[in-house]
Amino acid sequence: MKHCKFCDVNVRTDKEYCPLCFNDISGEHDDNLLYLVNNKEMIYKKKYLASKILLFITFSVLMICGFINFMTYNGILWSVIVATSALYLWILVGHTIISSRNAFEKVFFQLFGIIGIVVSTNLVSGGGDWLANYVLPSISLLVVIVLGFILICNKKRKNLLVGFLVIYVLLIIMSIILLACKLDNFKLLNEINLITTGLSVLAILFFGFRTIKTELSRKLHL
Repeated sequence: MKHCKFCDVNVRTDKEYCPLCFNDISGEHDDNLLYLVNNKEMIYKKKYLASKILLFITFSVLMICGFINFMTYNGILWSVIVATSALYLWILVGHTIISSRNAFEKVFFQLFGIIGIVVSTNLVSGGGDWLANYVLPSISLLVVIVLGFILICNKKRKNLLVGFLVIYVLLIIMSIILLACKLDNFKLLNEINLITTGLSVLAILFFGFRTIKTELSRKLHL
């Protein structure tokens, strides 16, 4: 019998992927059982209770910070940064550290969580050229490098190609918007990001076109 760590089920199948989520599964094929869901009801209940407690604490902290910011307002809405940081903390813990989600989802949530923090910080601090000129393109370049290493080192890279391709395209669009709208006065980092990300997209399409085509056909039922 084979086991899918993403769905947490044991599956009777001779395929190499889970019929529910289409991720790779491990184990031996067994004709005696179809699906056997692990009994983890108590664990789920504890996690649910812990999540409710953490949510209540987070909400309380945000309310207190918002009230203090309102009462001592001096032109800076620093409570917005606290709220954004709390949201990122939830993303970091729930979707990255303790989550069994795949690498694409973890990188995706982390990317937009970090961007949310720096954007809110920029708005609260009164704006400035540093966000578009240096921070966003630097984050983008870092993500491109990290994804490249993951694809090189991960033995199951074929399952990541489509998701990583989506992230690369989003990063390209972000750089194009910054350059086209003349939000970036420095330009160099965004231009380097465009070249690097564009080459990464070409590499994925060149070396993994058949895999991408198969994955899209399977997930979109084409």
